[in-house]
Amino acid sequence: MSKFTVVLVLLVLATIAWARPSGVESSQIDRVAYERCLDQFFSAANNALRGYSRSFNVNEHFLCFSKALGWQNSDGSLNRKNIEGNVDKELGYAKAQQFKDECIIEYSTPELTAGHLFNCAKNYADQNAWLKN
Repeated sequence: MSKFTVVLVLLVLATIAWARPSGVESSQIDRVAYERCLDQFFSAANNALRGYSRSFNVNEHFLCFSKALGWQNSDGSLNRKNIEGNVDKELGYAKAQQFKDECIIEYSTPELTAGHLFNCAKNYADQNAWLKN
């Protein structure tokens, strides 16, 4: 098991912890799906750490969580209304606009979109309570 894989798994765990549903309105969260995403992520991470699997696509897991949180629709497109609603409530106008410009971006695949959204949101997590517990 490479050090890179261990670091990657730890980074994903930290990002998921920052984005857990406590900071999102409960009506937007599919809790069953969120728990399923957690189970799938930990199973895949465990297999990767033990060397049972060589593939660990973190963006697939980000997509699962993003859908459960209501950040992406079932087809993988961004659910701008839900994301912007949370951002607008918790951030001042300038920060909210900056977040929207930097983070709410559609990429060529739903997985890449989710990966960007989570990585971008992680950059705001230390400063903004809506992403934290």
